[in-house]
Amino acid sequence: MAQYDIMISSVTNENNKTNYLWSIIRPLESEFRIRVEWLHVHKVHNPQVQTTYAFLRFVNSDIHSIVVKRLNGISHRGRELNVKINPLSTPAHRINTEHTPRVQTLINELQAKENEWELERLKLVDERVKLEEQLEQTTQYATQL
Repeated sequence: MAQYDIMISSVTNENNKTNYLWSIIRPLESEFRIRVEWLHVHKVHNPQVQTTYAFLRFVNSDIHSIVVKRLNGISHRGRELNVKINPLSTPAHRINTEHTPRVQTLINELQAKENEWELERLKLVDERVKLEEQLEQTTQYATQL
């Protein structure tokens, strides 16, 4: 499945650019109660280049259009950010470049555990619903006696 991320351009090219972007993005995580899956800020080593770009992905991509509207045009370090949905899908090999292989392995293991626990939770919810239905049927049967 293709992933279409948020593309942010006109990011000021300075040492703390990633931290400045996080300061803008963190409140959105809190507001929408959803975490950022991926943030990649392009590194430019030439100090004469004044701006760079970044890519952002939330776990639930349904909010990307809302985030684009919210961030587009806001002032960031004296420049207006240009924010839009990237028309090109992000290649799979570029998604987790922020992590070392060891850290990525740990993240993958944690996500696998989360998925396993979520499946277990859903099974328990289904079991609870069935037990409640059985209880209701038993109660109805007992009142008929």
